[in-house]
Amino acid sequence: TFFGGALLDVVTYGTPVRGGWETSGIGKLLHIVNHRPVRGDGKKWLAKMELPQIAWEIPMLSGGDYIQQLAVAGTDHSLESSAQEFVNQEIREILEPYDGFERWLECVRRGTRCHNDGTCLLVDYQVSGESNPRTHLYGHGYYTQVRTMLFHHSQIVSQFYSR
Repeated sequence: TFFGGALLDVVTYGTPVRGGWETSGIGKLLHIVNHRPVRGDGKKWLAKMELPQIAWEIPMLSGGDYIQQLAVAGTDHSLESSAQEFVNQEIREILEPYDGFERWLECVRRGTRCHNDGTCLLVDYQVSGESNPRTHLYGHGYYTQVRTMLFHHSQIVSQFYSR
């Protein structure tokens, strides 16, 4: 056990949904995701980003955090050794049914914003049209901007420590 058996409270900001979490050492788990809602029915587990029709729409931030939504299965980087790559390929064939771009596109289509483990907080930061992607990193950079820090801290306290 880590930390003498103490449980850690964990907050993620825009972590892509790739698989489940090992929650045995986690006390509370909160996922904060920059999301511009497409659905109005409140079903967070079905929340998806409206995918851009052309690449020039991405800097407009119409969908929220593009990195979180698009960094799904099929976006892994190459491994250092051929043995590691072989093992990765074997696992991929079991867990990811498609290949190459087709696999990535299918994973994006089937993907969701919220993890199965923990609490998911979908946040519409009400920003759009910032033309320089360096200011927002395609919607992924808002989590660490000064203007969002107080909001994040209040949400963490509310979700984790309020009764």
